[in-house]
Amino acid sequence: MSPDRRKHRGAHPEDARLFDDARLSALRAATAEMSWLLGRGYQPKSALKLVGDRHNLRERQRLAVARAACSDESRERRRARRVEAQGVRGSELVVDGFNLVITL
Repeated sequence: MSPDRRKHRGAHPEDARLFDDARLSALRAATAEMSWLLGRGYQPKSALKLVGDRHNLRERQRLAVARAACSDESRERRRARRVEAQGVRGSELVVDGFNLVITL
């Protein structure tokens, strides 16, 4: 296995502009619309194309919307599995943070 030679760690140079206050309302609307479409059975790729084109989103913005959106059913499944801190107090807790780390 060769060492990781990527040099793109950290924020992209255009992120400050792509995710500034002026674009947040469009990104929020796109995320809500994509979530609505996913809840009605649309495929993620099709839903993202539709809302991305409608809101004239760039590729990085589309990626952020895709990662933030989910159907109501998916959100409820996650919520049902959530455990409050008191529920695990005194127990051994193992957290798999790999996917979280690679997302950052």
